[in-house]
Amino acid sequence: MTAPPPVDETALLPHTPGLIATLLSLGTGPATGGWDRIEPPGFVAGLATGDVRLVHLRKALWSPRSGLIALQDGSIPDAPAQQVPDLAAAHAALRRAPVRRVARGAVWVSGGSARNYGHFLMDSLTGLAALDQSGLLTAFPPVTPALTSWQTGLIRAAGIKAPLPPCADQAIAFDEVIYLTTLGHYLQRNGALLQALIARMVPDRGEARPDGDVVYLSRQGYTGRILVNEPALQRALVARGVKILHPERLTAADQIAAMRRARLVIGASGAALANLCFLPRGAGLVEIRPATVVEMWLTLAAAQGGISHRVIPAQAPLSRHETPLSTRLAQLPRRVLGRYHYAYRVDIARVLACLD
Repeated sequence: MTAPPPVDETALLPHTPGLIATLLSLGTGPATGGWDRIEPPGFVAGLATGDVRLVHLRKALWSPRSGLIALQDGSIPDAPAQQVPDLAAAHAALRRAPVRRVARGAVWVSGGSARNYGHFLMDSLTGLAALDQSGLLTAFPPVTPALTSWQTGLIRAAGIKAPLPPCADQAIAFDEVIYLTTLGHYLQRNGALLQALIARMVPDRGEARPDGDVVYLSRQGYTGRILVNEPALQRALVARGVKILHPERLTAADQIAAMRRARLVIGASGAALANLCFLPRGAGLVEIRPATVVEMWLTLAAAQGGISHRVIPAQAPLSRHETPLSTRLAQLPRRVLGRYHYAYRVDIARVLACLD
């Protein structure tokens, strides 16, 4: 697959007289707010990409917990900013919450980014990097929930030096706020902003080496989706010289370094596979995809980054009598809390065949 051409970061936030980005950088802006399209819509591998907007609002509320942005008159902005499972409930909670007033700020963290590596990288960090590159963070300081060590590690890897003091975990009332619509589940439409971010983090991706590592990203310990024969799969892969990595035990810098040394990555559908963005061009990804997973973000991210991508379907969900007792017990807390949970199984021989 031919790799996409390098992205010129300076073209992503055009400073043309009359545009929001220019007016805001000069310290002014429309009295009623507005938005600029800073990345046009397009298609890659038949999938929609791009269509990113810079939004400027006056008199808006933001919830660090849900990621919801709403106008103080009770309406939801036209430009999408978030994917909230229960929008009505989140909106009602935001309207009731005590607020802290902030004159000007930039929202860049999506509600789905708090614990999800892929959402943080593709939904949130893409926007923060673009706002950092634009110079707008000087006039609109980024407002940030408490961050984890892996999140701050990704920020350091992107070379972002803007101060990010954590805000209180309460709703914030902005006199003026800006954000990018990447907050709206952008990992479904990886575009030029993502490629610009990766260029900052890995400026010399290079080409995959024939003697590069083959890596398996383990999901053992995660109880939402349990691959019941993962231990057997890992033993078979180790016997073939594959390195087993547990991403949750690695720093962000270690994960990036491991991807840069790899020529092939194997793993089950999930946030850890967002690391494919750091693979050398021409490397491969083998995704073990349960039948219940329908998202195409990995297909799109691979096509954008010049990565070959193969999907191995996995049997899911397993019936109760097919699910081991240990798996049922591990998922019991999720069942009690009403959170999604299921077990699945993959044909190990099909995975091993990818090594040949």
